[in-house]
Amino acid sequence: MIKKNEVFPRAIIGSVFFLLLVLFVPWASAQEHRQTPDPGWGLNADGAYGFGYGDKSGSKSQQYQYVDFVEFQLDIDQMRGEKVRLVGYIPTSGLKMNKWFVDVFESSELGSRAITGVADDLSREDRRYLVTDCKSGCSVTVFAQVGAYRGESVLLLEDIDF
Repeated sequence: MIKKNEVFPRAIIGSVFFLLLVLFVPWASAQEHRQTPDPGWGLNADGAYGFGYGDKSGSKSQQYQYVDFVEFQLDIDQMRGEKVRLVGYIPTSGLKMNKWFVDVFESSELGSRAITGVADDLSREDRRYLVTDCKSGCSVTVFAQVGAYRGESVLLLEDIDF
């Protein structure tokens, strides 16, 4: 039988243990992410930390100018030949007219603006990822040169971070 004075210390010890657990787990998880040497970890455009926002090559961000999605749509024709970096969302991709096309959307929201990208120059591994793992959509950072296809300004994708 439990005595009155034995219940109180057990309740305190249990509460302290639970509190430490609740505080420690998120902290430990954050420390793990900060110390991860994998360059795939990084910040997205909104400042959120996660996998797929990092820079795979290290200096790639310096080679490609970051452009806001709306500003890019307004100035796309004047930007032909420039290397740009855009953060967006790709809902689907596929092969059309012997070319790999993707529509890069501003976000996953319905009615979001889109820019056409030609993905022929992406690695086979990246194209495979697009058609297998991104078939229901994924957030991306695209590294592309602004070019033309059949008279229309498009993104000629050179690399992509998932």
